[in-house]
Amino acid sequence: MLIFASISILILPTLTIQLGGLLIQINLAFTYHLMGMAMILKWFCKLRIIHNFLWCLFFVRNEQISGGGQSWRKVPLFRLKRGGKD
Repeated sequence: MLIFASISILILPTLTIQLGGLLIQINLAFTYHLMGMAMILKWFCKLRIIHNFLWCLFFVRNEQISGGGQSWRKVPLFRLKRGGKD
């Protein structure tokens, strides 16, 4: 029992001792890998949301173009004058 306890102290994330004196191996490397992948996926999703939001801020919808119906027109916000017309 003392040998198993000393091994579990040396290799803490992979070996533990249960109540019945049983030695089981828990491999946490796979769990760490999944958590890392989840963090990267979360970062990409957040980046995509920010990119789409900035795209919507840069291009606006102009409802009256040449007296016609509604259509999309790429007009940067900083070039718009009052009333939404160039």
